[in-house]
Amino acid sequence: MTNGIRRSALCLFACAMLFPTAAGAASFQVTTTADSTTGSCAPGSCTLRQAVGAANTTGGINAILVPAGTYSLVNGELTLSRRVSIHGAGAGATRLVGNGLSRVLNVKGGVVAEVDGLSVEGGGVTGTSAAQAHGGGILNAGRLTLNGVVVSGNRVAPADNTGTIPEGGGIFNSGTLAIAGSTISGNEATTFPFGSGIPSGGGIANSNGEVTITNSAITGNTTLAEALPQGAGLNSTGSAPHEATVTLLRSRVEGNRAVDPSAGGVPYGGGIWAFRTDLTVEETAITGNTAKGGAVGEGAGIEFLREGDLVIERSLVAGNLAEGGVFANGGGLAVNGETTEEELIVNSTIAGNRATAPFGGSGGGIYHFGGTVLEVLSSTIAANTGSGNPSGSRGGNIYEGSGGSATLLRDSIVSGGAGSPGLENCFGANIKSAGHNIDGLDQCNFHAAGDRVNTNPLLGPLADNGGPTATMALSPSSPAIDAGDASCPPTDQRGVPRPQGAGCDIGAFELVPAKPPAPTPPPPPKGAELHLARKAKVDLRSGKGRLGASCPNAAAGHCKAALVLSSKGRRGKGGEKLGSVSGTIRGGRKGKLSVALSPRGLAALAAAPGHRLTVTLAGKSTNDAGEVVRIRATVLLQGKAHR
Repeated sequence: MTNGIRRSALCLFACAMLFPTAAGAASFQVTTTADSTTGSCAPGSCTLRQAVGAANTTGGINAILVPAGTYSLVNGELTLSRRVSIHGAGAGATRLVGNGLSRVLNVKGGVVAEVDGLSVEGGGVTGTSAAQAHGGGILNAGRLTLNGVVVSGNRVAPADNTGTIPEGGGIFNSGTLAIAGSTISGNEATTFPFGSGIPSGGGIANSNGEVTITNSAITGNTTLAEALPQGAGLNSTGSAPHEATVTLLRSRVEGNRAVDPSAGGVPYGGGIWAFRTDLTVEETAITGNTAKGGAVGEGAGIEFLREGDLVIERSLVAGNLAEGGVFANGGGLAVNGETTEEELIVNSTIAGNRATAPFGGSGGGIYHFGGTVLEVLSSTIAANTGSGNPSGSRGGNIYEGSGGSATLLRDSIVSGGAGSPGLENCFGANIKSAGHNIDGLDQCNFHAAGDRVNTNPLLGPLADNGGPTATMALSPSSPAIDAGDASCPPTDQRGVPRPQGAGCDIGAFELVPAKPPAPTPPPPPKGAELHLARKAKVDLRSGKGRLGASCPNAAAGHCKAALVLSSKGRRGKGGEKLGSVSGTIRGGRKGKLSVALSPRGLAALAAAPGHRLTVTLAGKSTNDAGEVVRIRATVLLQGKAHR
C-alpha cells in the first residue's frame, strides 16, 4: 500500500463521516489497490473486491470509499448483489481496469447501485452466447446511477463464428440506467475477427430498459462488423408490446462510427440506433457521427425504426456522414416510423450532414419513410448534401419516401441543400406545408399561407450564438424575421423567448433586435466652464464645508455655481443633506463656495473612533449658454470626529 493510497483513504474516510448511513448500513474504506479473492475487509486492510463482498452481505444502504489509484481486476468482474454506493476520488484519479480480461461491474437485477467519481476502463467480454457478450465495461439489470464517471476503452466480441450478437461495449442495460455528468468514450462492439453477427451499442446498448442521460458525452465509440453494425454511440431495442425508453438532455453524441467494410455491409445509426423505443433528444448535439458500409450507410446521426415516439427538441444534428459503396441514406436522420405515434422535430437545427454513395446519396439532412407523419416545427434544415451520382442524389435536405408517409413542416426553413439538379432541397410528393415556411428554392411543396419560395433566408454559419447547442443566426434583414405563425413555441433553440418583434421568426433562431446605440455624450460646454479645485475640505470645528472652483474663460462672462453638502458613512445618517449655497464666479477668477453646517449637520458628520466617514461636496453650475456643469469632490474622515 502506497503512502498516496493511505492519504487518500484517510481523506475519503473523513469525507464519509459527513454522510451518515442508514440504520444497519456500513461504510467500507478501501486501503489497497490489490485484487485479493481471499480474506475480508478489515479496518486498515481492505481491497475493493473485499469491500464489494462485504457490502453484498450487509443489509442497508452500504457505501464503499475508493481512494485514488489504479485497481486492476485480475480476478474477474465485481458483482453488486445488494444496494450499495461506490465513491471514487474522481474519474481521473480512481480507475477500475479490466485489462481486457473481464467486464468491470455487474449490477444484478433488483439491485440499486450508485457509482460516482471514478473511471471504468479496459473491460473485455467475449462469448458464445448473447449473455456472455454483453457489457464490456458494465452490465446492469438493476437500477444504476452513474455520476461523474468515465467509461472508456471497453470491448465486447464473439468468441467464435456462431453468430453471437455482441452488445454494449461500454455499458449493457436491461434495467434502469441514469447517467449524469459522465463520459462514455472509445468503447467498441465488434464481430471481428469472425465477421458475421450484428454488433450494437459500441458505447451503450439498451435492451427493454430505461436510460436517462444528462449533461454527458457519448463520443468516439465504434461498432464494427461484416454484417449489420448499428448504434455505435447508443443502441436501444424494445420488445412489443412495451417500448424501451431513452432520454438525452443537454448532452453530446459525437464522433461515433458504425462501420462495415464488406461488400454487403449495411451499418445503421452512427450516433444512435433506436428500435421500438421512445426516444427523446433535448438540448443535445448529435454531431460528427458516421455510418459507413460496403453497400449502404444509413442514419449517420440517428436511425429510428418502427414503434415508439421520436421527439427532438432544441437540439442540433450536424456534420454527420452516411457513406455507402452503393447507396447512402439519411446523413443526419433516417426515420422509419411505420406505426409510430409521434415523430416531432421542434426548435432544432439540422445542418451540414451528408449522404454520399456512387449510385447516389438521399436525404442528406432527413431521410423519412414508412407510413407515418414526421412533423418539423420552427426548425432550420440547411446546407445538407446528397451526393455521389449526378442523377441519383435526391433531397439534399429532405427525402420523403413512399409507403404513405409524409413530412409536414411549419415555421421552418429549408435552404442551401446540395443534390441532383432540381432536388437540392427536397424530394418527395408527400412533403407538405402547414404554413409559414421558407424554401430557398421551390422544391418542397410550400404553397400554404405565409410560405415563401425562391427566398434566401439569409442564414449565418453554424456557430455558438448562445444556448446549449450551435445555431444558424438570422441576418437582421432576413425575410424570416417576424414572419412566423403566432402558434410558435415560447422559446427558440437557444431558449430565447419568442417573439422578439411583431411576430415570431421562422426557423430555430429568434433574432433579438440590436439595442439602439447609446446617445453620444454632449460636447464639453462652450464658453464659461466651472473648474473644480484639487482639494475640498470639511472643517468640523467650525462647521463649514468648502469647495474651490474657478471660471477661467474671461471672455465667456461668468459662472453660476451651487454647492450641496451631504454625508454618507457608517455613523450618522447616510446621504443626509447638510446644507447648500449658491453663488457667482466671474470669468477669469477663482472662488470658494462655503456652506455652513447646522448643529444637526454636525451631529450627522460624527464618526466613531476607528470608523470612516465619507463627505461629498457636489456642485452644479450653469454658464451663460444655459449649459449645466457638474462638479464633485469627496473628503474621507477617519478616526475621532470633532464637534
